[in-house]
Amino acid sequence: MKKKPLLFFLLFSSAYILLPLSVLAQTIVPPGIGALSTSQPARGTAVLTGQLLSTGGQNPTVKIRWGDEDRGTAVNPSVAWDNEITVSTNQSTGTFSTTITIPNKEKIYYFRSVAENAGGTVVSRSLGVLNPSAPVGVSTLLGRWSFDDDNFSDILSPANFDNLQLWLDASDSSTITHSSNSVTQWNDKSGNGNHATQSTASARPTYSSASQKIVFDGGDILQVTNDP
Repeated sequence: MKKKPLLFFLLFSSAYILLPLSVLAQTIVPPGIGALSTSQPARGTAVLTGQLLSTGGQNPTVKIRWGDEDRGTAVNPSVAWDNEITVSTNQSTGTFSTTITIPNKEKIYYFRSVAENAGGTVVSRSLGVLNPSAPVGVSTLLGRWSFDDDNFSDILSPANFDNLQLWLDASDSSTITHSSNSVTQWNDKSGNGNHATQSTASARPTYSSASQKIVFDGGDILQVTNDP
């Protein structure tokens, strides 16, 4: 004999509604989490990002664990992570993130995401890695050097150095006074007027416009106007 589906009776006013019991019961399973990523908006901070692929039927609590050692994928590791941050207690699918202050810029840090609902707790198999020693993509950060003519010239400017006493720049031909490449004066670009000069012809260095160099040979010497 074919079994009839189990029905559940609901009473609304005077009407009866018959629904299969399976419709009324919702199974909650552990959530699904995906890849991790990181960005470093400033030298001393980083954004750690996780991804919730599925809620499992109930929006989970999501956390990010991080530290200078990877403590693995165990829900309750034998050695606790250095830090654990609750990002949301009602996370829908999509990305979630937290911003941290980097304790030591010379260390490498690791992180994993955690998601928990009534169906269970999962820890990401994906491992995030943060290397603060790497150059940071911020336009105002002097530590980000791109050695083309424009960027390098912007960094190498007297205005970028405090308490500068002397700045001699052989690549700036306008600062060099010479007679048949025999240098008589090399102007100081620091703004302090500490120009380097030589009145004795036999002691003058030679300027090469092709290589943008001043060559000192034997007894060649330039004397600074004011001793810094």
